[in-house]
Amino acid sequence: MLIIGEKLNSAIPSVREAIKNRDVAFVQDLARRQVEGGAGYIDVNTAQGNNEI
Repeated sequence: MLIIGEKLNSAIPSVREAIKNRDVAFVQDLARRQVEGGAGYIDVNTAQGNNEI
């Protein structure tokens, strides 16, 4: 079974803020937890359609 972690998505407010604030620890922790939960791949979406991030 292929499991893809999809929580690194800037549509999620906490992720959007972490990206905006360049909070590397938050992003790494979120990715790590998805891998520990069984994800073999991580889908990263940082598109917001503006230049603020």
